[in-house]
Amino acid sequence: MYRRFVILLSANFIITTLLYLGFLFFNDDIPLGYLLFDISAVVSTSATIYLIFYLLLLPLLWVRRFILPLAAVLFVIVDVALIADFFIYRIWKFHINAMVLNIIFSPAAMDSIQAGMMPVLFFLGSIAGLSALQYWLIKRTMSVQKRASEEYNRIFLQHVIPVMLVIILADKGIYGYANMYQYTALMETTKPIPLYQPMDYTGTAEKLFNVKAPKKNEVHFQISENATVTYPNEPLRYGLGARPHIFIIAFDSTRED
Repeated sequence: MYRRFVILLSANFIITTLLYLGFLFFNDDIPLGYLLFDISAVVSTSATIYLIFYLLLLPLLWVRRFILPLAAVLFVIVDVALIADFFIYRIWKFHINAMVLNIIFSPAAMDSIQAGMMPVLFFLGSIAGLSALQYWLIKRTMSVQKRASEEYNRIFLQHVIPVMLVIILADKGIYGYANMYQYTALMETTKPIPLYQPMDYTGTAEKLFNVKAPKKNEVHFQISENATVTYPNEPLRYGLGARPHIFIIAFDSTRED
């Protein structure tokens, strides 16, 4: 059962990674190097999620009859949440969080959110389609011969896992370096990636390797053209004759509850 569990886990890792790649469409016109980094960040995030699934489900392998359906339900929940998060980020430019859940489950949510029938049908269709896909994957997994499953597990352990670890380390290393030297244009490209975990090893680098980050007045911030807030648009001018910098913060559809 362990070998079949690994096969199902690997297949769903590919599905979830493909869904994750869809979020990169929110980063328009970025350099090729940034795009390659974002792809590694997507694979790294998806691999981390499935590593957690592996560790959580591994103790339940003794429930032989239910482990694959239980894992499939978990995978469907994750993929449906990613699909919902894609449309939420497309509208509001942030991911599912406590504020979004509060809006959605508020008794008066439908007063300001008019989803219509098409999104609801698409959402229900996604659940049905992913559930059917999981059923098919389980049937295919159970039909795999013992020798073929052993060979797949050997490849998975010897080749796939080491590659995933290298990608995770490369992603976190590049982001940590960008964070240390404040390459904000690169860091901003990870914002569309759900559950992405940034890395900050500035303090560790200073203590262990005596690598000192530049002081704040030495950092040259990069403002991406695709940033949510493009400020400043031109160099700041100081002095009595300079015009004030005014931010307008607007609240829409606010109500007491």
